[in-house]
Amino acid sequence: MTSMPPAPRFSFPQWVIKGVTDDCTTCDCCGRSNLKRTVALMPLDADGNEEGEVSYYGTGCAAAALRRKITDVANTASAACNESLGLDGWAYEVISVFGPFEFATAMEQGDVWWSRNPHCWEQSPGTYIAELLAKARAQLADTTLGPARPHTVGDFRPYLVVADVRDGSVYFARAVPTEPDRAREMQRAVIRDARWSGRRDLITFSTVYALSEDGARQVAGTRHHIALRQAARTKP
Repeated sequence: MTSMPPAPRFSFPQWVIKGVTDDCTTCDCCGRSNLKRTVALMPLDADGNEEGEVSYYGTGCAAAALRRKITDVANTASAACNESLGLDGWAYEVISVFGPFEFATAMEQGDVWWSRNPHCWEQSPGTYIAELLAKARAQLADTTLGPARPHTVGDFRPYLVVADVRDGSVYFARAVPTEPDRAREMQRAVIRDARWSGRRDLITFSTVYALSEDGARQVAGTRHHIALRQAARTKP
């Protein structure tokens, strides 16, 4: 989680395919409207760098502009969308783990950073945390393929987590329903789950706050390792 995963460039001369979207249904090339979806094309400068505003072309117009087959353009655009979804997942995890520590003390930032990156001994983890959060928020705030996704601590929601008390491994994580009755019913069902019978002394049930289920898993694991660091610091 120390750096943003590199995204492949699905690019052709003058354009890079960013993906497909059903939010824009009018082709910027021919003006045809009521399309099921359009291909998002970002113009490139002479050096191959993204430059200017995204244009939304129907698949046929995009294929003509790129001088590619329609099926090739459609497959490439779908692959670009999948890459973007993967980066969204990475961003959810980054913000879930590091967001609450953005304005924490240097020691608290060090604990969360080195718990996640035990072999990465930067002297100023707060700087790296800030850079990661900026990249993650930019990814989720990008509206090229649709509306901005939740990307603030205020967007966190509760998740019920079942984890191993010994190493922090997470066995189960699920969003807690917003309705109190459903939330209590869900929590009771998880606690009574046969998977945990006979292992009560080896697992822990907790509620963590995050942007996604995977983010909740990362938060729970990080909490465990932070606790180990703090315990080691206080040992006589």
